[in-house]
Amino acid sequence: MALRTIFPSNSRSGNCVYAEICMARKWIEENRIQTPLDCADPHWGDILRSDAADWCHRSFALQYHDFLMEIPTRMLEIAEIDRLYEGRYPSEKLRLFYKFYYVSGGAVGWILHKNDFEKRLEAYMSCECCRECGKPFQAKWKDGAVETCQADDLSILHFSMKDIVGLNKKLLGRYQEEYFCIRCLSEILDTTPQALYEKAHAFKEQGCTLFS
Repeated sequence: MALRTIFPSNSRSGNCVYAEICMARKWIEENRIQTPLDCADPHWGDILRSDAADWCHRSFALQYHDFLMEIPTRMLEIAEIDRLYEGRYPSEKLRLFYKFYYVSGGAVGWILHKNDFEKRLEAYMSCECCRECGKPFQAKWKDGAVETCQADDLSILHFSMKDIVGLNKKLLGRYQEEYFCIRCLSEILDTTPQALYEKAHAFKEQGCTLFS
């Protein structure tokens, strides 16, 4: 769905604004599957959390009208990003950035301002990421874990960067210089995150230097 199809109206009538918010909500729910909502402008969260009954109130609807109408012109489209950043960053890393932050309608990363986008892009280019899905490896937990997965018993498994590098090198070959995240590695090896977690702990107990 193209951005201008998602947000087509410039009318301020009640029915049109109501339809815009309905479409925006659908668009948010569709995209949050791939892209975390914390990457988004706060307006998206407000719209997602709002009650449908509120949309009928003109004052509520109109406060989002201008925001929604600006989106097609303010969203950076993939074609524009290719033109602006080709040659400045490695093409493969740009491809992974698009893949991880892609938003349906031909936009990337929920970004509405060019300078915000450039900060996010620069930060992404400076960190390691999964060679398949493009997910950045960034420590977000107190124990230094860069990725979490759900175990069979619904507990949360924490993987450090050393775990991820060690598993990639141990299972795919020590020559690896780019790495798969745990979810992608599980798919490639036709196994589960829990099985990889158990393997990592077994290798550590065996004294494997890849995990020390």
